[in-house]
Amino acid sequence: GSTKNKTGGAGGKALTNDNDDVLAGYYRLFKEELRRKFEPPPGLAESLKATVEVRSNPDGTFTSARIVKPSGSKVFDDAVLEAIRRVRLPSRPDRKAETLEFDFTLRDMGNG
Repeated sequence: GSTKNKTGGAGGKALTNDNDDVLAGYYRLFKEELRRKFEPPPGLAESLKATVEVRSNPDGTFTSARIVKPSGSKVFDDAVLEAIRRVRLPSRPDRKAETLEFDFTLRDMGNG
């Protein structure tokens, strides 16, 4: 048999809190994966920031990505969208779909 890492069936609010934690972890994973997939174009300022909207689907895919607030560099914005297209995650823990909006900066990339 398989061992599940679930904490018992308290139901109601306990489940909601667990889901929030699990989803927070899922979004951290998304951002880590996005950083891995992002290939920064050479010669861009670290201060560039784009606000991105993307649809997070139950199957772990991310679709309909668009820049809602451009960074001022089309090359940077296009590279962010391309990285999102390459992100693949396991299915969402809550099996739902939602639209996310977040800021993405070159500074977030770190070095390695």
